[in-house]
Amino acid sequence: MFLPVAGAGKPASIEPGAALEFRGEATILVVDDEEVIQRTLKAALERYGYTVVSASSGEEAARIVQEMRDPIELVLLDMTMPVLSGEETFKRLQAIRRDLPVIATSGYNEVEALRRFGDGLSGFIQKPFTPRQLAERIRAVLERKKPMTAGESDRT
Repeated sequence: MFLPVAGAGKPASIEPGAALEFRGEATILVVDDEEVIQRTLKAALERYGYTVVSASSGEEAARIVQEMRDPIELVLLDMTMPVLSGEETFKRLQAIRRDLPVIATSGYNEVEALRRFGDGLSGFIQKPFTPRQLAERIRAVLERKKPMTAGESDRT
């Protein structure tokens, strides 16, 4: 993920004009233990029209999905979190709602993500990524709405 450098002189922009190419209408749950990443992803995705709900832990994410159930249409899940790992969070979310698409995010590569998560993951995006790449991946997953398998790539 590309983050703005503090004190760089002019404010960072999130790909001007890119948000005009398409507008999302889904509600996305962003699960990441780092608040700055949550805020950055929220701002980026809202520019594309998505509604964003954030969780800072796996437990909070499971509670939100349990309570909101239908409005959450996709989860963006960090693989590396303290206490409840990304994999354990994924298992809990799948136990609550098997049909809920989950995209894993990580500095690890896609092969490692599939090894750790197994089948059922809807997508993967490797850090760093741009808001546009993320929005395109989310759109592709929402249009497809089926889990990846070990032999299938998620390239868009």
